[in-house]
Parts: sequence; structure tokens; C-alpha cells
Amino acid sequence: MAGYLKSNYFPGASDTTIAQLLELYPATPAAGSPFGTGNANAFTPEFKRLASFQGDFIFQATRRFLLDQRAGHGPAVRSFRERVS
Repeated sequence: MAGYLKSNYFPGASDTTIAQLLELYPATPAAGSPFGTGNANAFTPEFKRLASFQGDFIFQATRRFLLDQRAGHGPAVRSFRERVS
């Protein structure tokens, strides 16, 4: 997965930086997205790991970046999340 991240997302990153990033996303399928499904939905050994990274990179990071940029410019910026147990 290191080569995939480096070539597709972070071409200028060092191998050390990529290794640190991979520590945040363990290779254990039960820890990946979709969460709470154990080893189910793991089509390949890296599928849920990559799904977790892409969800954070594409959805969460862009949402947080927008909120950060808008904070302090006009009315209060709000972000709502619903957590279903």
C-alpha cells in the first residue's frame, strides 16, 4: 500500500512519512471501513485499510479544511454529525 499512497496521493512524500501514515491505518481488516463489521467486506487484504484512508482523505479532511477556512468569516460555522449506535 505504501507504493500506492506515494504514487497516487503523496508523490513528494518521503518513505518515512508514508510509513508514519501507514501506522495510523493498521493492516487489520477488522479495524477498517466499513467499521463495526469485523473481517466482513474485506474483498482484498488491503481493501478496508484503503477505504479508511480514502474516507478520511476525501471526505473528512475536505470537510475539516472548509470549516477551518470559514471559521471567523461571518456567522458561526457549524458542523453536524449523527452517531448511530
